[in-house]
Amino acid sequence: MNDSLDNDRAATREVLLTFYRENSLQSRSYEQQRQAVTTTVAISAAVVIGSASFAPAGAPDVLAGLFLVVLGGHGFLACLRHYERGRLHVERVHAVRQEISRTVPVLDLYAEANEKHARRFPVLSEKTARTNLIWLGLHVAVATLGVLLLVL
Repeated sequence: MNDSLDNDRAATREVLLTFYRENSLQSRSYEQQRQAVTTTVAISAAVVIGSASFAPAGAPDVLAGLFLVVLGGHGFLACLRHYERGRLHVERVHAVRQEISRTVPVLDLYAEANEKHARRFPVLSEKTARTNLIWLGLHVAVATLGVLLLVL
């Protein structure tokens, strides 16, 4: 009877660890995709702005401005979507970690480390500094540069 209970616990633990690994990988994947989109937008914006600065004023500026608005808007939406999907997997990881901690008190260690980190970095901790806002801000800046090209 006791061996059966131990086998059930081991199987449950293995399933939980599989869920943990899978969702951790998915979260990382979305972060990498978000980084790739942002890098592509930044490089494309630099090329368009550089080209527009050498071209005579007129139609090329309008096209460059429209392109930057669309590029910035697309980057913003893609970045927001990748963030949302990544957070889904992080929430799943937290749920799995909580279930694991019912048998192994891991969360106490995490909570203690998180509190220590928040005290050491009060402005930059995960509760105050949101990295996704920085990524989104870059896309807004690209779209804003596009609007400026259209207006000027």
